[in-house]
Amino acid sequence: MKPTATRVLNHALLLTAAFVATACAGEDAGNTSLPVWTPGAPAREVGGYDTRPGHQLERVIDAALLADGSLVVAEQAVPELRYFDAAGNLLRTTGGRGGGPQEFDAPFLSMARGGDTLVILTRSELAWIDGQGAVVRRESLGPGSPGLPRCQDWLGSWGTLLADGRVIIGMAPSVADGCPSGSAGTGPPPMAILFDRLTGKVDSLVALPGIAIRDGNRNAAFGNILLAAVGEHRLFVGSSNADSLSVFDRNGRRVATWRLPAVSRPVPRELRDSVHPVFGPVPERYPLIGHLIADGTGNLWVLHYPPLDTPLPSQALSMGSVFVASPDSFTWAVLGPDGTAAASVRTPSNWQILEIGRDELVVLEHDSLDVQTVSVRPLEKEAGR
Repeated sequence: MKPTATRVLNHALLLTAAFVATACAGEDAGNTSLPVWTPGAPAREVGGYDTRPGHQLERVIDAALLADGSLVVAEQAVPELRYFDAAGNLLRTTGGRGGGPQEFDAPFLSMARGGDTLVILTRSELAWIDGQGAVVRRESLGPGSPGLPRCQDWLGSWGTLLADGRVIIGMAPSVADGCPSGSAGTGPPPMAILFDRLTGKVDSLVALPGIAIRDGNRNAAFGNILLAAVGEHRLFVGSSNADSLSVFDRNGRRVATWRLPAVSRPVPRELRDSVHPVFGPVPERYPLIGHLIADGTGNLWVLHYPPLDTPLPSQALSMGSVFVASPDSFTWAVLGPDGTAAASVRTPSNWQILEIGRDELVVLEHDSLDVQTVSVRPLEKEAGR
């Protein structure tokens, strides 16, 4: 495949955003008594330089390994789901742009799963797809559908999606015309909420008083942003500047608070002085946490935020979809079901982990030309030391 102008531009953008969170910060990163889990060689791969129809990947937003062994990949722009067998051969596709019963009229924004049922969020609807790739339910999110209360704004993008169609989002008082003048700064603090887009029901989860991408530049360097992960039985909510996170059941009831080992590091003055104004004021200290992922066994994977020498837009990090070419690797701290450190995992920095099963990872990889490959890799778990 020849590098197109788009691919070269994308790669340049990736380099500009270089050095997204490694977990080298934090006490657990240096704890040699923890077991080390190691991703193995690919058991299967799709995409890459495979020129067969349907095998080239452009803008993957998610992927999942189904019970029958098939791998489903969600392509954002087409938009469609592609199903591959264990040998990496394309079995079928669902979707495509259009208004038909199995098509979509807008790009995919997010994907979640409940068993082998997938739910897709676009800007206009929620759609449920069964394990055979058939769209079995659709719910419109167009004009007139329930929304957030007046004078409340979303923090960030579309949020972290649950398989029942609810989303975890940040919400803050609005500064729009006609809203109470005291709503910004003196009103209630920003909140993480569980929002049902079909009914409009809002369940408050936890206050996030330090969240700082409202009333300013969404591209603010090293900003404090909402982080959330969805497990089979629990929801995890925190922020990039917090050294603890809240644990909720699927009904939004808080069941625990977990302390996160983290190290606060100062941003070098020379970096703060040299950042382009487009990124806004640079904080004196780096965030603590980069990303959260819940695996299939009740563990939570935590990516700690390292000292960077390039400003990273808050919005890009909050979406959990930034890929980098440097440093060489990231280290994740794995917290067990009780919140204590269970293991550490090192992964190459050009990987985005899409799904973590019991003993395998589904990974999106980018090469130097931004060619995308989705792989399924075994996860070799060292026993406790």
